[in-house]
Amino acid sequence: MRVGTIPFPGYNTLHLADDLQFYDPAAQVRLIEFSSTTQVLRAFRNGMIEAAGLTLDEALELAEDVPDIRIVLVLDVSNGADVVLGRPGLTGMADLRGRRIGYENTALGAFVLARSLETAGLKPADVTLVAVPFDEHEKILNRGTVDAIVTFEPNRSRLLAAGAKGLWSSAEIPGEIIDVLVVHRTVLENNPRGVEALVRGHFQALDYQQQSPTDADRRSGVRLNLIPAQVRAALQLLTLPDLAENRRLLLGSPPVLRPQAERLGAVMLQHQLLRQLPPLDSLIDGGPLQRLAR
Repeated sequence: MRVGTIPFPGYNTLHLADDLQFYDPAAQVRLIEFSSTTQVLRAFRNGMIEAAGLTLDEALELAEDVPDIRIVLVLDVSNGADVVLGRPGLTGMADLRGRRIGYENTALGAFVLARSLETAGLKPADVTLVAVPFDEHEKILNRGTVDAIVTFEPNRSRLLAAGAKGLWSSAEIPGEIIDVLVVHRTVLENNPRGVEALVRGHFQALDYQQQSPTDADRRSGVRLNLIPAQVRAALQLLTLPDLAENRRLLLGSPPVLRPQAERLGAVMLQHQLLRQLPPLDSLIDGGPLQRLAR
């Protein structure tokens, strides 16, 4: 089972579990790290991976083209890890009128852009938009090619350390940016034990991260190119749901995640980030969590 991620602290547990050999070898979990979400989505659409860490809005977007995906786990909720950063001298989003803003042209990039502009009473037409892959965010802002960048950790920590100014963060829209683990329906049907091993490994790594933070931050820092203190600070900007909270979010009739997905989908439809809302009853699947808790 090939699992695609990007370098983001919310996906740390998946890689930490691999590093600590928490995955059952029989599950044959293979993690593949891409440099941008654009690459992850392309890989999923092309059948190069069977599972991925995505934001909920990206999962809704992907479900339009790949209706057989299933959300089986909530990895984190962003409470400040997603940001708009500006060049020195800028003080707020209102300063961006008529300026150049870089963002990755994905559902998350467009969603954060739209929601952050709203706070300043701006529209996309009031700024100049520049499509920039995630792995080039630091370079393009530091060079002054753009005046601001829509980005997230670990770029956030490195850019702030280099002098960038925080103009907006996801703390202003609590509960709207959620990272989830999606898998293809055929994987759930043909390799349910593999999916359960992946989910179990995540929770084992989450426990390790809480019980041995020094070692966990050191290991994660190597992957994220951050010092351990920056890793710890970045994790403070995320809520990491445990097994009980995941069961609350994904199980039930309807699951708690469903109305959250409906509200998010409505915002995406309003901003023309979705053509239509995918069927949420089939998109959310708490089966692996239910079996794991037995």
